[in-house]
Amino acid sequence: LPDAKNAFEAAQVLWNSRAFTQSLEYAQEASALYQRVVDTTVHMNVFRSLELIAAILLHTQEHDVAISNGSHALAIAVQLGGFDCAEAVSAHSSLAYILTGSGDFLAAFKHIRAAIYLTQLLAGPRYAEICNLYYKLGTLYSEMVSDEPMKFGVIALRFYKCAMEIPSNDRLFEGMVARSAAMIMALMGQLKAAVDSEKRAYATYRNILGGDHHITKNSDNYLQHYMKAAVDQGTRLLAECKKRQEEAESDAAAGKIKAEEEEKDNLKKKKKSGKKKKNK
Repeated sequence: LPDAKNAFEAAQVLWNSRAFTQSLEYAQEASALYQRVVDTTVHMNVFRSLELIAAILLHTQEHDVAISNGSHALAIAVQLGGFDCAEAVSAHSSLAYILTGSGDFLAAFKHIRAAIYLTQLLAGPRYAEICNLYYKLGTLYSEMVSDEPMKFGVIALRFYKCAMEIPSNDRLFEGMVARSAAMIMALMGQLKAAVDSEKRAYATYRNILGGDHHITKNSDNYLQHYMKAAVDQGTRLLAECKKRQEEAESDAAAGKIKAEEEEKDNLKKKKKSGKKKKNK
């Protein structure tokens, strides 16, 4: 066990330093050593090794193998502590992240939903980590906004709203959610709402990071862009509204003139008909 433990710790150190190839070798060695010693795959340290292997493989773009290891880790977690254990929540979250990276959003949705359900079951509906899961779910839908902005944008905003309603005790996270929501609103053409949301994000960043931080400056740039776009949109809508009003007034005037002409024609016809009767 000491050799397996040392291999796993070395894998974590190399993972943190982004030496993915060496980290993968040590993580695989740790997994093999643990399985050899305990003579089974159903062991907590095997689960941890597989989760680390899956994360490394995702970063090396080996998605299929990463999904396989993530699924194996989830199966071990359920065998160890049941479907509603903390390790199962972690495995669902990790697998959702891997599936998102591979582009399989439908499967990722299912695992994030499972993680949200289990977290609420284990820790209650106000647990701080749930807001992060809702944010991930909203971000998944935001990835598809370019395909169908109104459909997926509305869903993404709904989950961002859920994320903001749960106390996170992390002001920077709240700013990040507000900014992500502003981007979706802008894509959907809701520029006034986008300005309001970006203002919240900018105020949060400025209060915590200061006005000179690059994140604050970036938020300010987006805010100025949304404000200009909102003014342009308002001007355009006002012009379109004025044009429609003028067209309506023109149609009404034309209809009135036509009605008056038809009335005159009817009067002339009645007069001619009356003269013919008198002559008879």
